[in-house]
Amino acid sequence: MFKSFTTSDRKPAAKGAAATPEPPETVSRAVRFMFAGAVASLVWGLYLIIVTVSSRSAALAANNSLSTGKRMTPSQFNSAFTGIVIYYVALTLVFVALWMWMARMNRAGRNWARITASVLFAVWTYEAYRSITALSTWIVLGLMIIMLAIWAAGLGALYYLWRPESKAFFKPTAQ
Repeated sequence: MFKSFTTSDRKPAAKGAAATPEPPETVSRAVRFMFAGAVASLVWGLYLIIVTVSSRSAALAANNSLSTGKRMTPSQFNSAFTGIVIYYVALTLVFVALWMWMARMNRAGRNWARITASVLFAVWTYEAYRSITALSTWIVLGLMIIMLAIWAAGLGALYYLWRPESKAFFKPTAQ
């Protein structure tokens, strides 16, 4: 129905309009794992926000019962609480955006994205390990389960990104 004006069966693509090769199945699977990681990161952020908002009254009571140290005024407490919620929203959006960006760049065959994804996985592994030591309540257990789901998505993505079938797709091109 619609025909491109720049290419035809007899005429090659216009200069600079080189088509991106279709990624191999291993890269497509890695991208799907990255999308799952983005969804799990969104769930993680929502869980953090819900737990924070639901425990507001307990935090306020703890602030009011402090016998030592400086207590916050109600206005200061509300400002700090709002700041924490905004921080969690921003952190969630950054994590989801990183997953989506890495998925897009790896699908495009960028070798630096594969390396960056590996570094980000190492950082998340360290954070998950640190969280295990703080395991003390059911709230932290819930966070840990979600963090391990994110970690598993990253592990699955890296497994497929570094498969031999993916190597040729990520080969740096000489320019």
